[in-house]
Amino acid sequence: MAPTKMAPMSDPIFINVGAVSRSGDEVEIIGAMPGPAGLAITTLDNVTVSVDYANPGTLIKLTCPIEGAASNPGVRAFLGDDVFEQVARFLESNQDGPHALWSERSQARHRYGSLGPDFLARYAGAIIVLADRATDDERPDIERATAALDLAALERLAGPLEVLRPLLDSQRQRARGLLETCGEDLVRRALDDPALFKLLRARRYRDLLPSKLRRKLDDYQVPDVAADIAFPGTQEELRDDLWLRASDPRTIWLSNSSAYLSARHRPPKFDEFQPQQPVVREDGGGVWFVSVDFTGRPIVEQWIRVLAADHSVLAVAPLRERSNQLVTEIVVPRDVDPKDTQVLVTATPFPITKPDTLKDVKQALSTGRQAADHESNRNFPKAKTAWSECGRCWQTLGDTDRAEAAALLADTVGDPDRAHGNALFGRPLVVEWFPPAS
Repeated sequence: MAPTKMAPMSDPIFINVGAVSRSGDEVEIIGAMPGPAGLAITTLDNVTVSVDYANPGTLIKLTCPIEGAASNPGVRAFLGDDVFEQVARFLESNQDGPHALWSERSQARHRYGSLGPDFLARYAGAIIVLADRATDDERPDIERATAALDLAALERLAGPLEVLRPLLDSQRQRARGLLETCGEDLVRRALDDPALFKLLRARRYRDLLPSKLRRKLDDYQVPDVAADIAFPGTQEELRDDLWLRASDPRTIWLSNSSAYLSARHRPPKFDEFQPQQPVVREDGGGVWFVSVDFTGRPIVEQWIRVLAADHSVLAVAPLRERSNQLVTEIVVPRDVDPKDTQVLVTATPFPITKPDTLKDVKQALSTGRQAADHESNRNFPKAKTAWSECGRCWQTLGDTDRAEAAALLADTVGDPDRAHGNALFGRPLVVEWFPPAS
């Protein structure tokens, strides 16, 4: 008797799953806590997926109704067969959880080779973040329109990523509707920029544009654009084979991706002022000696501000430069322990007010999202500056974990190992020409 041939198990998209639990009439798959830029969320049918905005390959949470979850193909696609079966067994047990999940296959993604074990997650996460930009009503219409246009132009998805097809298809009407009101801005920018003009004339974009915009582009003639116009994906002959091959997910990367990343993602040098964590030395009499190492050059006067646990201000003092450090002496109440305070470097010490926590959290998240968008658009200087500011926002709020995470992101801007967002698509996206407002 011939042995039964086992059906191949599907690879998971997200591999950082940690636990499953019930929440009311929904089941929740927990991944990680969101980082300094918050999260991006999308819903596909009745499956809601959130990923870390700055590191889109990291799953934050996946939820869906308990009814039908054990046979939901979307949940299976995101989690892979082995984790999906653990979730199904958990639901059959009628436990509330949380119940730990594990996957032997999450470490066995060798068939994707140099793409890395989390490539599918990073690619899917980049699409979810781009969809977040397309649907965020607080963003300018032109940014939302071009993000939707880029999503609709992703024509081919392979293997497990096919679960995202409805998300891409839904962006066609969104892009057309938004371009009816802001399309003239897109055309004007294209007529002034040969690289954008050529990108929009490629069939994958041209066919998505409203007819009046297509006519304006067709009627305009521009000089030939050099083949090496700094973006390897704009040549017409690369149109379809830059995408995921539907027949084989092992071929989902560009032949020149290594050269592309090394050329486009080399960390730049920065001269802007970047303070390190202040170091405090006490004299036992209520006087603190504070020193701050730094890189770059301070353009304006810098100050030290000492905050209590409730964010009330204990002391403020100007810093002076000495021996490649910024230093100051500051008087605080004698019974205050430095470990119970926040010691901050700031260029704007006054006016001092007790912070509006909700407003400040929104500001920290907004700054982090701007930083992530700039990095995705390959504007590394602005990304580094925004990540540093994001870290200071979280530090002011007392969230040292997110502050340190933002500082690490600032230090690794442009690192090829962290390439994400538009870089994963192997060519420029139209939204790159319309960066987030700073």
